[in-house]
Amino acid sequence: MSGPRSLLDRTDANRAALRFLSLPQGVAAGVLAGFIVGLIADWWVGLLAGVVVALGTAYVLGKSASVGLETVFIDRPAAEADFPRYHNLMEGLTISSGSAMPNLRVVDEAQLNLAVYGPPDDGVVIATTGLLDQLDRVELEGVLAEALVRLRSHDAELGAQAAALVCGPQIRNGPRRNGRPMAYVMFLARWRSARLKRLLGEQREFLADLAAVDVTRYPPGLGAALEKMEQFGTGVESATWGTAHLWFADPLMEPLDADSAARELNELFGGGAPIDQRASLMAEL
Repeated sequence: MSGPRSLLDRTDANRAALRFLSLPQGVAAGVLAGFIVGLIADWWVGLLAGVVVALGTAYVLGKSASVGLETVFIDRPAAEADFPRYHNLMEGLTISSGSAMPNLRVVDEAQLNLAVYGPPDDGVVIATTGLLDQLDRVELEGVLAEALVRLRSHDAELGAQAAALVCGPQIRNGPRRNGRPMAYVMFLARWRSARLKRLLGEQREFLADLAAVDVTRYPPGLGAALEKMEQFGTGVESATWGTAHLWFADPLMEPLDADSAARELNELFGGGAPIDQRASLMAEL
């Protein structure tokens, strides 16, 4: 595999992408504000106001992306008394890797998956109850290590901002979840999907897997977890098209009806590296 050796090698590129992701919205707001202020006052006052509004809008949009996602995921806090292994493993991984402890949450879904979003120092990890029930300690450690890697590399932060600023209308609708009108959800869907994939980069899942085993030093653990995920499935009933990229593996399920638009959105925003190929990579290490 050419290029980066692991997802952590993309840290600087992800930081650079974060600096410019919200800039178009900021510039648009700044131009409008500058024009209005310029009509009321002098041109130079309008220019100054436009710059201030542009920078302020870009900053606020970037910082508010993770907060907005709290209303999208149908999850609940993972109390340590209820999920001691979840907490113990994550605490051990954060100590050994020098990472910040993320906010641990769960979603009540039988199939095996995990979502992660937010900045390295204030991240959120959401495990399905099926994942926590079905994986043994070593397997779960491999999956949680990957969650930390996505946080440390700013991949999870970039993914959160992309969900809000790129995916937009797709963020609240999914193949098993209704929300906004489908005509609105389909607006610029192909462009949004292509933009999202360019932002997150190629071979993202493989690079994340490699970075995770650099943390645990035990590829068979993550490999066994991937095999179980393939066996039991990774579909999440409440998953949305605009947040599918935040999950460990493709969470999108088959639409309940024959809606061609829903199937097209599954193809555009789902997929990712096949789990069997990811497990095969672990077997080769």
